[in-house]
Amino acid sequence: MERVNELARANGIRRHEVRGLLDTLSSQGLIDVSASGIAVLGVSQSRLLEHAAEVFEAQGPEDAERAVIDLAEMASQKPVSKADCSEELSDTHKLSKIEID
Repeated sequence: MERVNELARANGIRRHEVRGLLDTLSSQGLIDVSASGIAVLGVSQSRLLEHAAEVFEAQGPEDAERAVIDLAEMASQKPVSKADCSEELSDTHKLSKIEID
């Protein structure tokens, strides 16, 4: 568990968040936590993003969280102005001006 905490700290995950994250990964069948350690189950490089998407959906994300994903996708394709992406995200995810700003 010490190694897990070290990796968590190196990735900006607080110590008190680790147990919840391990529980989530375990419930998704991605890891097995036992007295002898943590084993990664069936996670391949090619399916990593699929697993991440499944974990995201399992958490019941709010509209604002979905909007962040869409914004990242938009910005990864080409530079976008705040006005252009604000209107699209607001319309798509039914967000208020306060939520967009």
